[in-house]
Amino acid sequence: MKYDHESLIADATRRAVQARAGDHSAVPTETEHLYSSLLPVERLPKFVFSMECAGTEANAKRRLLTRKPGDAAVFIIRGGRLHCFHDLRNEPGPFHELAKGQAVERDEATELWADADRRLWYVTLLNRTLNKITGWRHLNLDREHHRYFFDMLEPGQSRSVEYRPMNQSRSKVNVVWQPVTKKTGLPKKFWYHRAIAISFLQTGTRSWCLALRPELRVTKDGKVPAMARRIGGKVTKKKARMFNLDVLAELNFWRDYLFDGAARMCITFGSKGMLAVSANFLSSNVCWPGVPPERAKTFKNAVVEEGLFELALLEQDSEGEYVDSEDEFIEE
Repeated sequence: MKYDHESLIADATRRAVQARAGDHSAVPTETEHLYSSLLPVERLPKFVFSMECAGTEANAKRRLLTRKPGDAAVFIIRGGRLHCFHDLRNEPGPFHELAKGQAVERDEATELWADADRRLWYVTLLNRTLNKITGWRHLNLDREHHRYFFDMLEPGQSRSVEYRPMNQSRSKVNVVWQPVTKKTGLPKKFWYHRAIAISFLQTGTRSWCLALRPELRVTKDGKVPAMARRIGGKVTKKKARMFNLDVLAELNFWRDYLFDGAARMCITFGSKGMLAVSANFLSSNVCWPGVPPERAKTFKNAVVEEGLFELALLEQDSEGEYVDSEDEFIEE
């Protein structure tokens, strides 16, 4: 047994060394198309507007006016100034009462990105936009773990939502459920909640992506979080059975749910500002040993087709917005 084990390790080590040295003859490879967990940001607000604001964020929030659906009135207060993506210069909107009679300054996004501290301000505004998006989609924020999750609608009741899976037109999936023991069929003493960690990442000088990381939240009864020492084993055991296609299927679920099945998510900030994120994951061909045959499956719904309405919304006049796909700014 010892000799067989040493021979196996020696053979694996030899092939690894050959592959690292550029000799791939011992390792058969194939070209496959792989999808990442990154969604490209196609449009970002070019400017951040600011004005003096001596009060707290809570007080400023109470003075915001009603906004139209899909319009994200996000802001931060730093150094006694309110910063937001909305144009505060004589434009009616949620900040109209706050901005009345105030001197307004305008900073270009690239200037903020070049400064470590002010770049965080821009990212905070984007993250607060995520809070709006997930709120519209009825997700709760887990502040401790920086993720969003599905909550139970009725005590003791599972919850499911409809979506477009990888190989079907429509289906339902559990988003809050109490697992059962296979042998006895009895429910276990905890609940699973589908959760997602979302963050904006700057991937280049003027390019950004939205990163998705599927997670699981574990609770005792659908409401109270389970003790930390009891969570790791449960989540690890479940995720250990997830392979490439399973992870892609989970990403596909979240992409479909967050984007409501559309090919693009467009969030407006007044009449000019816009954040647009494509629903199609960044992907590329890669030459590698490939997925093991027993785990290789075909799928067809990885790409979301564009609709005429979505294209028209993206191409509407949006003065001063940054278009990531062209890697340049639209001139005013």
